[in-house]
Amino acid sequence: MRILSGSGFQASIVAVVSMMFPKEEFHLDQQKEFLPFHFTTDLRYFTEPEFQREIPIQMLEQRYANENAIWDAAACGNTEAALKACQQMARFTYGGRFFGSLYQTKIMLTVMNTLLRKAIERSNIHPYYIDEISSRYALMIENMVDEESWPLVQTMVKEYCAYVRRYSLQQYSPLVQKVINTINLNLSDQLSPKSLAAMYYISPSYLSSLFKQDTGTTLTDFINTQRIQRAANLLSSTEQNISVVAEQVGILDVNYFTKMFKKSMGSTPTQYRRQSRAR
Repeated sequence: MRILSGSGFQASIVAVVSMMFPKEEFHLDQQKEFLPFHFTTDLRYFTEPEFQREIPIQMLEQRYANENAIWDAAACGNTEAALKACQQMARFTYGGRFFGSLYQTKIMLTVMNTLLRKAIERSNIHPYYIDEISSRYALMIENMVDEESWPLVQTMVKEYCAYVRRYSLQQYSPLVQKVINTINLNLSDQLSPKSLAAMYYISPSYLSSLFKQDTGTTLTDFINTQRIQRAANLLSSTEQNISVVAEQVGILDVNYFTKMFKKSMGSTPTQYRRQSRAR
């Protein structure tokens, strides 16, 4: 590591300031202080009641404000802001908690998992999806064997925020929210505008009109899109037969499923599976 001498450091400061204020005149005053080789800090001030009373309170206020920043960012699906708030959280202490052992690290991560889970509830995400991601990370935390927590925190924040962007329904009317959740949680059923309208005691025409108004797409197109996306996920993550995948997304005719899939994804189910494995 290169170490600047006193003159070198001074020259660097002069060069930087000259670029920042090219037309200004300035001068540099240099003061030197020397510490004894065996210097130790005087800690008497840090045991004074005033310090103990005021500084920790300020740090608590900042820490809770930072937790709220994580909460707000995650609830909006803002990955960058949530990660930045998590990095700032590392500045704070917890009175001896969460540090020094694998057990304490797991407690800290469990708290973070709970904070993120509660945050995305505000985005009107169905509890099914929240429970899925929360339970999965709870199991990962339980099986940890390393005290290094930051990589897992990053992964958690990114995926929770991605869930908000994918599953948040807060921009839709309450009825459309219910219909979308019904579709996503029952893709293997024979869904149609008529059957969905019957579930909520409204006319198919009214439901179709409201759905198009809220989402910008027709109800039938939305159902088909969700089915193809679910099928693509199953093809890339499982070894299930094509006919089984088609049945799981509510399409019993394999030829029709293949035709729909190719039209949407640009390749047949078999080709898509092969391509996804090659990536």
